[in-house]
Amino acid sequence: MSSFEPPPYVPPEDEVTPAEHAAIDHAPLASVLSPVEHAALDHTGIPGVGGGGSAGVTLLGYAIGSGNQTGIAGTGVDLSGMSKQVTVAANRLIRITVHCHPSMAGPGPTVAQFEIKEGATQLGVDRLALDAAANGSLRTLHFETILVAPSAGVHTYKVVMSRDAGPETLNHTSGATAPSFMVIEDVGPS
Repeated sequence: MSSFEPPPYVPPEDEVTPAEHAAIDHAPLASVLSPVEHAALDHTGIPGVGGGGSAGVTLLGYAIGSGNQTGIAGTGVDLSGMSKQVTVAANRLIRITVHCHPSMAGPGPTVAQFEIKEGATQLGVDRLALDAAANGSLRTLHFETILVAPSAGVHTYKVVMSRDAGPETLNHTSGATAPSFMVIEDVGPS
């Protein structure tokens, strides 16, 4: 009786060795993680991702709006859930991105204003004109600002909404199907 021995394993030409796998840039996979999971990863030394170094972008923090707000008029209103405390290193460029959903209850026209603030200091602003076609309809405003070398240390950034012009009161929507958010990133040396 003869014994059977399988032939020796020969890897296919396109198989990746463990050493080759270790050298692969896994950064594109970050998009499948939540921002919290991604921020928890150690990005030190990965080009194009960051980790506080000069090569890449580092997520410092983010805030997601926590519900709808109505009756917003001329006075600025801090948007619920849209505030975040972060620690900023010295001599860095900081990008703050805001994505919001204003609407109005009347025929307008009315202009919604969104500000990025630290305390009472306005760091960035954008406006969105709402007309009769926007009556009761959700609109989207997406904008960002770059801070050049803010002081090193702890900073609290927030989003404030107000009516800049027009007769109508405004509403802000943030929910599962239309989340509003603010993202704060270190984008490199200043």
